[in-house]
Amino acid sequence: MQNLTKTELHCHTKMSAGCGLIGPSELVHFAYDNGYKNIAITDCGNVQAFPEVYQTWKKLWKGYAEDCAKKNINADREHFLKVIYGMEGTLLGEDGETYPVLIYAKNQDGIRNLYKIVTESNLHYSDKTPRIPRSLLEEHRRGLVIGAVCDEGEILQAIEAGRNDTEVRERIAFYDFLEVVPCGSWNEHLNKLVLLGKECGKLLVAASDA
Repeated sequence: MQNLTKTELHCHTKMSAGCGLIGPSELVHFAYDNGYKNIAITDCGNVQAFPEVYQTWKKLWKGYAEDCAKKNINADREHFLKVIYGMEGTLLGEDGETYPVLIYAKNQDGIRNLYKIVTESNLHYSDKTPRIPRSLLEEHRRGLVIGAVCDEGEILQAIEAGRNDTEVRERIAFYDFLEVVPCGSWNEHLNKLVLLGKECGKLLVAASDA
């Protein structure tokens, strides 16, 4: 078992058409073999990778636990690779605009609500891609962690459009965390996103849209 130090909070598999090429099982093995502490599965608009991801993780844990038993040591779940089940969704704002949004399930309530959101967005709000009305996300928010995607996300778009700080703060209030992804190079808009996020007491997460 390697010393796990890395975390990836925005990762796509081949279940994300056009955004990922790696298979769910291969991705979990890669994270485990390369010392990742956490990896978030955030496919676009769907949760189809979850069963394969879970079965792969379960086999890795079983192998690890058996090795620990042979060595007469306790299997340490706390320091074993953790999979965060999530999704990159398309948030539908009241103004009709759409924004990418990260949604993580933090417990079983979250998993159930994520499934409800996926179902509703595909059945009733799909327009080429399944969209999630803000009201639907609010209704099923229990057990979920919501993050604003940096590139093309609601907060960065508001800043780039010249919205005043008060309006930007009101938009930030909806989210649990803000993703920061320097696209090309650092700029004044990213700097403002970080400053306003800190002012609002929001967690800032560096991610890579892997």
